[in-house]
Amino acid sequence: MENHHKERRERDATRKEAYSSIARQQEHGKELQKADFAGAMGAQQKTGGNLAERSKYQFEADSEDEAMEDEIDSNLDALSAAAGRLNIVGRAMGKEVESQNLHIDRITGKVDVVDDEILMNRNRLDRIK
Repeated sequence: MENHHKERRERDATRKEAYSSIARQQEHGKELQKADFAGAMGAQQKTGGNLAERSKYQFEADSEDEAMEDEIDSNLDALSAAAGRLNIVGRAMGKEVESQNLHIDRITGKVDVVDDEILMNRNRLDRIK
């Protein structure tokens, strides 16, 4: 009976860990959405204030140079946003891997116990022969 209760507690703990893993994934998804929104807002605020800064580095202030500068700025903003998202995803993956490694260690401990029991039972069977 004690063995049955122990197995039930282990099943409950496994279900709890699966639920917490799903909750962590959802939380990281929310972080990504926040980062995307913040990146979009930052890009909108940035476009208006760069004209004076750009004029210092331009040879000729014509529409072609302005268009090229706008394209470069938008590409840099997109690159920055992508790097931010990759940072968030990388951190989330690291946390999840650490959590899963704990579960693997726990499972490995259980497998070792079962392996030992199998070896003992096999030796008993060999003695019976």
